Amino acid sequence: MQGKSIDKVFTDIDWGDVAEGTVSGAIAGGTMGMASVVEMPIWGILATGGIGAVAGGQAGSLANATVDEVTSGEGWNTGRFWERAQASGLGNPVEMIKDFAAGMGSAGITEAISWVAEPFLSQVSYPLVKGGLIGFYKFGVETLGQVIDTRIHEIMEETLPE
Repeated sequence: MQGKSIDKVFTDIDWGDVAEGTVSGAIAGGTMGMASVVEMPIWGILATGGIGAVAGGQAGSLANATVDEVTSGEGWNTGRFWERAQASGLGNPVEMIKDFAAGMGSAGITEAISWVAEPFLSQVSYPLVKGGLIGFYKFGVETLGQVIDTRIHEIMEETLPE
């Protein structure tokens, strides 16, 4: 794989994608981070992960379309904005199913890691560590959860119609 030259690093960035990832991660990670300090059954943790990922994905699609529309140099066009948002996944049930499954997987993996770590942590630090694991995952740190999350998306893309 060939890398980019240093002068292209900042000029070849799709800022709409950056906005989408930032907003999606903040919402999904924040949702799971808040849920991590509340005692709930595993189905509640998995559901929260899925719902947070769907909400984050949908908000991310709007963020992507907004940045692309504002930076297009063509002036604001509401119809084109909605087309861009839909092209980025807004309202797409297949994308929402993928996000839900990936969010459930992320929440389940994070819960398993924190369950293993719990005996080694004090009751004070446990919620902070658990919330931190979720936050680190959602903001793009390369973790086992991210690898599995990516694989879930790949499997679903192979099996679900577009």
